[in-house]
Amino acid sequence: MRAIGKRGWDESGRDRKGRPVCARCLTDKAGSSLLLVVCIMMAVVALSLSILLAVGSLLAAARRVSSGEQCRIMASSIGEVLDAELVDRPYEEAPSGRIWGDGLWEYVGALVCSRDQSWMDYDPEGGSGHALSAVKRSFLVEDDSWPKEAGTVRLDLYWEKGQKEAWDGKEDWEAYFCRTEIDLHVEITCALGDSACTIRRIYQKVNSKDGEAWKWSRIVERE
Repeated sequence: MRAIGKRGWDESGRDRKGRPVCARCLTDKAGSSLLLVVCIMMAVVALSLSILLAVGSLLAAARRVSSGEQCRIMASSIGEVLDAELVDRPYEEAPSGRIWGDGLWEYVGALVCSRDQSWMDYDPEGGSGHALSAVKRSFLVEDDSWPKEAGTVRLDLYWEKGQKEAWDGKEDWEAYFCRTEIDLHVEITCALGDSACTIRRIYQKVNSKDGEAWKWSRIVERE
């Protein structure tokens, strides 16, 4: 075997750039490992962000469903309260246009189809004065005891006559009102955050047998 001299040993242990061959191999392996670690970390971060985004979307959807259900329950509860207030008590006289109380029962009993016609009926063919935007009365339920966390409650009211015949001023007013068919529409809107729910109630004027009194009766089948 031919002996390798010092010069031959040095030349055989180095590459063309003058670096030891074993050192080059270590450098290449270290760089590949670092790149692999970086790729794995990026994949883990991307996966974590995707999971967080999915969880956030699910939580937001759950909150919306919860708020929407809370609005629906609240609107239904208020509707039941209005049912009890409107249909339990009869009126002993025709609407006079003068409100004598601060409740919904007193308000509609005084103004709906009153002699002075301060609150017009809804009639899509009756012109601008009878348009829904002109005749709808809106009220925001406000009370010092009402918690802000419960959201807001709005009532929208309007009414329709069964027959579109207007009072001619010659017929006795009480007789005209007694024979006039009236439907009272009540819309209850409860809002909480980004959620809202609206339910509708329709009440029909019903006369007593002797015609001296009248009251409201809820029309369930027309909701």
